[in-house]
Amino acid sequence: MVTLDDFLRLMGDIRHDLGAPLKHVRTFAEFILEDYSPSADLVDLLRRKRDSAQDVSSLLSELKYLKELNQEILDYFPDHVNGEFTSRFCDDILPKYQQLGDIFGLKTRGESPELSFPAGTEYFSQFNDLLREHLSDIEDVLGEIVNNASTAIETVTDDSNGIKSLWQSKLDAAKSFLGITQRLSKLQQLHDIIVEPLPEHDSFGDDGLIQGIQMAQRIYAQLAFSTFNLGEGTEFFDTYHHFRLWESTLGNAGIKFDSGAYPQKDLRTTVYYDRTISNLLGNVVTHAATDCDTVYIRTFEECVDNQEYLVLAIENNGSRTLDPQEVYEKALNFNLVDPEKELTDEEKLQLIFERGYSTTHGEAVDYGEGSGKGLNIARRLAIQHGGKLVVKSPIDKDKSVGFYLYIPKDKIISE
Repeated sequence: MVTLDDFLRLMGDIRHDLGAPLKHVRTFAEFILEDYSPSADLVDLLRRKRDSAQDVSSLLSELKYLKELNQEILDYFPDHVNGEFTSRFCDDILPKYQQLGDIFGLKTRGESPELSFPAGTEYFSQFNDLLREHLSDIEDVLGEIVNNASTAIETVTDDSNGIKSLWQSKLDAAKSFLGITQRLSKLQQLHDIIVEPLPEHDSFGDDGLIQGIQMAQRIYAQLAFSTFNLGEGTEFFDTYHHFRLWESTLGNAGIKFDSGAYPQKDLRTTVYYDRTISNLLGNVVTHAATDCDTVYIRTFEECVDNQEYLVLAIENNGSRTLDPQEVYEKALNFNLVDPEKELTDEEKLQLIFERGYSTTHGEAVDYGEGSGKGLNIARRLAIQHGGKLVVKSPIDKDKSVGFYLYIPKDKIISE
């Protein structure tokens, strides 16, 4: 049975991927509403899209605190503390809450499961089924905690022993937990609003804004389908539109795209490479020094072991290169490599794909948390679909770090 622990690991892996298109939906909607005069129908829909995208973004951010909220609710009262509200919480409410916690595996620990996509959607589907089945019980128990804690806080006059603060902590945690649960149960409705087609509209001066929000919706829809199995998805992944979204994101940081060697504006694949490409774009910036102002996108063909590939290259022009020995020593510190095994410089560079290897640099633009999972997942997904993923550094006098995604030719719909 899937547990909440499994689900939270999955959500942690994709939170940043979904964040970009959701932010663009909000930004485009707000800009149109504030600076233009769209029709009444469009105003209503844009407001609902903006609010729904914000709700989903907030939900994704808050989910990472769910275990902490759970622990605050479970925290025991000191032995010397007793009374009507404490007894009711410990003897009546807490056992019911713990029973629900056991259902969702809130207290479980262990290694992260080997999730793949779209198999990852099974985790969300199973968890969502459990959530719907027990939603009423969850809301009832959390509601009891809120009511009991609220009354206890009003009753306590002396907080010298910290009991009032402890009740306040439980009250805040139960309220937050309840809000997360309710929004999770409404995720399908929020999703439907975000991807709802825009109505026919009168021109209000900038059709490019409409095209922008439509593109952001489309990318969000692809991610939501490949992650949550929400919606109908599409039969292909459009790499060009995905790059266009990132072009805007990186542009805000003063980094431009150079796609002169990327003429395939209709490159579409049967594989959802969204998470892989997003991670590589983030990392190619993370590995750059502050003088990086260009990310290069290019494609070329290569045959490896009689297999034909289209290679998608993502490179930067920063002054920082990856030193194989530094990568190796960092991997040793993380206990990710056997110190007795001899490796070539090229093999040492590939250690950044090992799970647990954090790529964060102090001088880098912060496009991720350096959790040590993203590149590992990206490589696993590439291999899962018959390709591979490698890093090279330095590349030439103008390029410092590059990631190369090998896409099997049979996964390409059009070039």
